[in-house]
Amino acid sequence: MVEVAEADVDVVSGLLWAGGAAGIEERPTLPGRCQLRVGFRAEDAGTMIEPLAEFGTPRVEPVAAEAGLDAWREFARPWRAGRRLVVVPAWMDPPSWCGPDDLAVSIDPGHAFGSGSHATTRLCLALIERALRPGDTVADVGCGSGVLAIAALRLGAARAVGVDIEPEAVTVSATNAARAGVAERMDVLLGSVEALAGSRFDLVVANIIAVDLRPLVTELCAAVADGGALILSGLLTEQTDAVVERAAGAGFGLVERDLDEDWQALLLRRAR
Repeated sequence: MVEVAEADVDVVSGLLWAGGAAGIEERPTLPGRCQLRVGFRAEDAGTMIEPLAEFGTPRVEPVAAEAGLDAWREFARPWRAGRRLVVVPAWMDPPSWCGPDDLAVSIDPGHAFGSGSHATTRLCLALIERALRPGDTVADVGCGSGVLAIAALRLGAARAVGVDIEPEAVTVSATNAARAGVAERMDVLLGSVEALAGSRFDLVVANIIAVDLRPLVTELCAAVADGGALILSGLLTEQTDAVVERAAGAGFGLVERDLDEDWQALLLRRAR
């Protein structure tokens, strides 16, 4: 739990989602203040204390296993990303406003990955829709629920690999891939970018909190084939320039920079 200024709620919530929050409840307190009650697994809760310190004084309270982890599901709703993608909670039917040309992607994030509707996810999906070419191979580093890789396959990618350091992400992503009918074209591996074993892909995506993303930029660039694209997010506006510079040093040029609230996603491409 942390109490912050109302003006900081979006930024702090973004940090919490990117850090692995299972759910966030906002409770207004004093005028201009808001209490954020956040669900984390015990092993992850402590990692957020330092990033939150500049906004408030976080307090960690243990709760019984599973208690409240699914409370957010009551409020989950289908949501659109880009022009055609509609992400639908797995326990719901596609909404009536989903058109005949839309692609509904059914996702159950499990306990560990929240609703998946964070601004950075929307940004990445929109960029995937614009950058992906039919038959591309795709790698999703830090795949979480698998939504980015699964959406790429639904959009026409030939094969995808998702990697994540969390064992639960491997299970959740594989389950979602099977639900989407793309399991035969998607591998899910435990680990980070090194789990790609030196393979190169037409499109590499990484939606990871900036503190973890920055050290991986060079390795992510190395995983992109000649002429291929790299999509990076989990970045606040002030964090993007350093990432762009590091990617430029590996031969990548910035193609697009999309903004949603205070978050950005970058589309970069390697010269042939």
